[in-house]
Amino acid sequence: MKRNNLQRNIFFLIIKMLIEERQKNYYETFLVSSLRSAKNQYGKVMHNFQNKACKNTAPYYNFSKREMKMYYTDSHIHLQDYTPEEAKNVMTAAIKADVREFIVPSSNPTDWQKIIDLTKQYSDITGAIGIHPWCVENTEYFALDILENLLIENPKLWLGECGIDRIKNPNIDRQREFFIKQIELATRYNRPLIIHSVKADDKIGEFFSILPKRTIFHSFTGSLEWGKKIQKAGFYLGINFTFFRKESAAETLQNLDLSKILIETDAPYQQIKGFVKNSPENLPILVLKIAEALNLSKEEISSILAQNRNTFKQPKTKE
Repeated sequence: MKRNNLQRNIFFLIIKMLIEERQKNYYETFLVSSLRSAKNQYGKVMHNFQNKACKNTAPYYNFSKREMKMYYTDSHIHLQDYTPEEAKNVMTAAIKADVREFIVPSSNPTDWQKIIDLTKQYSDITGAIGIHPWCVENTEYFALDILENLLIENPKLWLGECGIDRIKNPNIDRQREFFIKQIELATRYNRPLIIHSVKADDKIGEFFSILPKRTIFHSFTGSLEWGKKIQKAGFYLGINFTFFRKESAAETLQNLDLSKILIETDAPYQQIKGFVKNSPENLPILVLKIAEALNLSKEEISSILAQNRNTFKQPKTKE
């Protein structure tokens, strides 16, 4: 038994040395390379590890492709509202910070073609088209038919952002009409749904039974009670820097389901004076703030968020 432990320790020491040498702990290609190098350098240890030690270490060293993708995803950024050059610079800076995926939602029909063009230009972008509650007053109902046709023509598009906002638009009835139709489209075509909800918990709550499970409540800053209701129904919370303006942020996080949380910026919007620049390149800082609030390591939170992203994106045969 002592010999097996010694061999396993030597193997992990080799892995540690290789990782420190490259200083790129989470890249899939490097991990694969590290394993191959370790096997070449100490084949017998690798053999024993695979045959005897795997059962004990598998929960902590899952080297499947899915688990190794430890990059960050900005689950809500309006890249279409930057100039093309600005968008390119934002993405370049973000990628250097290990933010390698961007979910780009629209607000109104004038955004839709911009979103589609961005998805064709950049493989790192997933687009979402929808009608924001701020925009329903100036949007004709036939736009919903155009929305449906675009979803059919572009099977990778998500739907959003849409919802209800009592502050910016007091016409709740028209918002409800547009919201219901977009829920129906998301369900019919099995697309993730991005919700904008402001001072409308009771109204949005009426639709829980018909929302697709792959639904994100964007820019969550609500109460712990509301957050728990959202997550209990199977939906996800989008957390950004604005969340930490609340004194109760840490307590709220400690009592939420971490498996139903995604991170976002909503850039270029929600810039906070005197706070970190709201840009996807700073998402690692947001991750650190979440980790500190939960007394966990940044690596642990990064792993949880990667798993959440993968679980959310996994296609569902039935919502």
